[in-house]
Amino acid sequence: MRQGLLREHPARRVALLLAAALIVGLVVLETSSSAPAQTADATTPTTVIDQCAPGVQSPAFVSYDLGAAFSGLPRTAAVQNCSPNGPPVWDGTKYVNAPASIANRTLVYGDCTTGSFEGGCSPPLEIQLWPQCGRKPALYTQTDDNGQQQPLAHTMLSLGQVASDLMPQLPSNPSTADLGAGLRQFLQGTGQLTTQLDQAISGVTPALMSELGRIPTASFGDGTQIELYTGNTTIVVFANAAVMAKTAAAALGLKLALQPGGLPSGDLMAEATSTTGCA
Repeated sequence: MRQGLLREHPARRVALLLAAALIVGLVVLETSSSAPAQTADATTPTTVIDQCAPGVQSPAFVSYDLGAAFSGLPRTAAVQNCSPNGPPVWDGTKYVNAPASIANRTLVYGDCTTGSFEGGCSPPLEIQLWPQCGRKPALYTQTDDNGQQQPLAHTMLSLGQVASDLMPQLPSNPSTADLGAGLRQFLQGTGQLTTQLDQAISGVTPALMSELGRIPTASFGDGTQIELYTGNTTIVVFANAAVMAKTAAAALGLKLALQPGGLPSGDLMAEATSTTGCA
């Protein structure tokens, strides 16, 4: 995947995105009737499998959600988009865009601040959901000073450590009671403590923080872009501040770990670092 596809994050340019939708017909602004079923109290996400074109099945991904509001920011937009499966290809005379066959979904939290993002406007928080086969670090490149494509620089994070850092009241070796209290306080403060999550917390042990480390997590640039790789879904977090990006990533990871069945099985790191793209 080219750097442009990674860093442009078109849904952040909200006004341009919607204008383009009217032209190419590849973007759908969701309404209450078209959005995937997801209740405010749900911990089990909805699987989304879209066709971007007749007879062209997009790879499946799971639509994780931060609910109707996060840390006081209301969800202000939900967008379905179709993106090219790979970079443009040179046909001998010009570059031709790959087919728009990769479905993805964007959730925007808070109001767009005009002029805060180059070429458009930037909301305080944005979550994107992609099929992992089409969006992961092994596929990202950037052009160096010599015009050569190089891997895009990023830092792998320990999501368990990120979550612990955001709960300063949590002891370094928390008891089950300490952990439960810390998790409840954190999730309640971000508006994510549902009845189901509250009940799930009652059964967790301190090993949960280590278990979170199984979710490959990458930070890009100044830390305002963080990605989580669940095995079949890439969760992309964009924020105007690094602490907001970390808070949202930690909340998403905790909701993943606390959902029925826990984290996905298998070697998630191997899948995240694989160079195999979407078919």
